[in-house]
Amino acid sequence: MKINKRILSEAVRRVRKIIKEQEEAPSEAGAEGAAQAAEQGEKGKAIPWNLNIAQAPANLGALIFSGQDGPHVQMFMDFFQSGAQAAAEKGEEFDALQFVKGKGLKTDPKGDVGDPSRAQFAKELSQVAANQFSDAATLQKRVQEVGAALPKTGMQKSEMPALEAGDVEAVADYLDDSDNTAIELTPKYTVKGKEFNSWEELKAALGGDEGVKAAANRKDEAILRRWMQVANLNEANPAMYPKPGELKKGSKLSKAYLSAGTAPVDGKKGDDQAAVDPDGTVAVSDMKPTQKNIQVAKSLMFALSGGVPKFGGYVFGDKDGKFKILDGHHRWSGTYIANPATTMTKVYKMTPPQGMDGDDFLKAVTAMGNAMGRQQKSD
Repeated sequence: MKINKRILSEAVRRVRKIIKEQEEAPSEAGAEGAAQAAEQGEKGKAIPWNLNIAQAPANLGALIFSGQDGPHVQMFMDFFQSGAQAAAEKGEEFDALQFVKGKGLKTDPKGDVGDPSRAQFAKELSQVAANQFSDAATLQKRVQEVGAALPKTGMQKSEMPALEAGDVEAVADYLDDSDNTAIELTPKYTVKGKEFNSWEELKAALGGDEGVKAAANRKDEAILRRWMQVANLNEANPAMYPKPGELKKGSKLSKAYLSAGTAPVDGKKGDDQAAVDPDGTVAVSDMKPTQKNIQVAKSLMFALSGGVPKFGGYVFGDKDGKFKILDGHHRWSGTYIANPATTMTKVYKMTPPQGMDGDDFLKAVTAMGNAMGRQQKSD
């Protein structure tokens, strides 16, 4: 049997990428991290404000319900400070307790351990938590459930576009090929009858990055993907989509990407359509995170406010009947922790074309968001 060296080389690259993602998975890395964080809590050391919820201390619920100053208070203080710094950079005002207005949490903690404001904050925090959760075990269980729901392999927040509520009409337009704007949702690009086997190949033809080499032809790509399937390895098709952050609003490549699925370009109408419901409802328990990292402090602030049932974020349906979250992970996590029986409203629901893999759709919509000018936020 003759071995195609190019296919073998590409296969090795992809396998290495998947192994690296699995090694970084929250469920695996989280066990050691959670033990370390729990030990920090027990020893009275500060818990990082941006700690992944999959690594939340095992005694976090007990700390919050204790009514005493401790590492959880410092965690919230550091979270508030981070928010204040981000607001200052934008020239905006910042209210540390904006998430919990009217819930009984009134004191902004300051200073070191022993400061009266910290002690008062701890007491108020304990009472608000008791009103919301009844007991520490319930809070701890829901935090752990959110952590366990994080994908083993997924995208970082810095890899995903921050679509906004006001984008929903534009999103619906770009996912509908009935006019002159639509992204490509089938596994190939066709321009005026000429087929391009990958985004890199199309980009090179459009005069994109100098020196770009054409990706594998469709036959090679099909062979490679079949081999990966046999090997029980899965990934979104990287050859079809621009890399996160690659497209910039108004650029030639962005304009090409946002029109690649239209009938005047690919010669077909109706093959590049994904339904968009701008006012959908979804049970919070039927939503699935796509990010590998969700911050525990921010999640808890949303949870202590009673959650955010008016979601105002983007999700897309997957083959298992669940809805994967594109934007609004902390609104989801906070609402789930507050009440797992909540039905989320004002959900911007996207339904991929029949047969399209959810990970592929995520890659396609990520690139679409970038082309619209919605770049990523930092982790």
